[in-house]
Amino acid sequence: MRELKLSNIFITIILVLAAIFQFGFLSVLLPQGISVNIILLLTVLLLLEGGQEDKWWLVIAGGVLLDLFSPLPFGIMTVLLSLVAALVYFVHIRFFTNQSVYTITFLGLIASLLFRSLLLVVGYLAKAGGYKYDYMSNMWQIGLLYSLFIDLVLLVLFFIVYALFKKKI
Repeated sequence: MRELKLSNIFITIILVLAAIFQFGFLSVLLPQGISVNIILLLTVLLLLEGGQEDKWWLVIAGGVLLDLFSPLPFGIMTVLLSLVAALVYFVHIRFFTNQSVYTITFLGLIASLLFRSLLLVVGYLAKAGGYKYDYMSNMWQIGLLYSLFIDLVLLVLFFIVYALFKKKI
């Protein structure tokens, strides 16, 4: 039990540091139109890597961190991240049998595309409801392919670091 608590604290610290890096550094460094969602990538990677039943708190924590920096009403990012994580987890347990880099990469691509698509739908609904949130001009038009490519490269790097940390390679 003590090891589990230390692991949860360590993972929480990693998520908070990832949020600081994502919103404090990458949002300024990357050109406009290209965004990287490190919290989504880490949440998917850690959710799919063993012990999934007790990792759903990661989805909630990641969603709250995304909500803190989102211009949307509080809770929408948590709901979107939960939907994406549930779908990716379902696809993983139903159709994949291993934890290879190919599986994680494919599921990361699904998660990233689904999250961005849901965010686009939320953007349309928010705009139709009179809320001043324009996701389409921020990133969807030009930066989608670049964003997906960066997401996949980071996900593979995170997987390799995680595998080295767990001594699976």
